[in-house]
Amino acid sequence: MNSSDSPHLEYVELMLERTLGNRELAKTLFEKLFFTLPNQLNDLSNSLNKKDIPNAKFVTHDIQGVVGNCGLINLEYYAQRIDNYLSAKDIKNAQKNFHILQEQIKVFIACGGKILAEFETP
Repeated sequence: MNSSDSPHLEYVELMLERTLGNRELAKTLFEKLFFTLPNQLNDLSNSLNKKDIPNAKFVTHDIQGVVGNCGLINLEYYAQRIDNYLSAKDIKNAQKNFHILQEQIKVFIACGGKILAEFETP
């Protein structure tokens, strides 16, 4: 079975590539992502709603770094776009891209059970 058959496998493959095949490390990183990303999204949403650009940039950099280091390029792409719009003080487009990032992260988190199950089998 390949990642086109089961989208969650693409996340597993990307993470294993980043961890040089270290399954234990990959699983730990996924667990941390599933815990931290919802909180980071909430913080970013609050900052954008308050038009607090400095804090929104700080949170965006956090998200961008975490997902980028894990090889989750689809999530990193939207975090970068948000950062670019915030640098230009364009809250409207930052918020539009936030909503896309939020949906992408929801899809990722919804795969969480299947992703972690991949590490339960030898």
